[in-house]
Amino acid sequence: MERRRHKRFNTNKEILVSVNDAVMRGRMLNLSDDGCMIACDSKSASRGRKVTVTLIDRVCVEGEIIWANNRRIGVTFYRKLDAVTVRYFQIDNIALGDSQPLADQFGRDMPPMRPDRDFD
Repeated sequence: MERRRHKRFNTNKEILVSVNDAVMRGRMLNLSDDGCMIACDSKSASRGRKVTVTLIDRVCVEGEIIWANNRRIGVTFYRKLDAVTVRYFQIDNIALGDSQPLADQFGRDMPPMRPDRDFD
């Protein structure tokens, strides 16, 4: 049974994670506007802890760890990310070959982008 309210998009981005005033590097594995999954190696990253995730330079989001298992944590954000921030990570993955399609404002998959053959 799917418990998420919002679709998560695969990512593979190095980020900074702050838990209990300890800052560490992590790898964000997926993202939605209300949470993410992070791979990190921290014993202090346990369920119920407050966390600050630095997605990109000067873009930080606070949240809470809702699960921790096998060096991975699930984070729910206190405030939703804006659509532009989520889209930034989607577009970054498309450039790297992620085959996950973009969706329009109604949740319908957008057609795949094709290179413009007339543009040089």
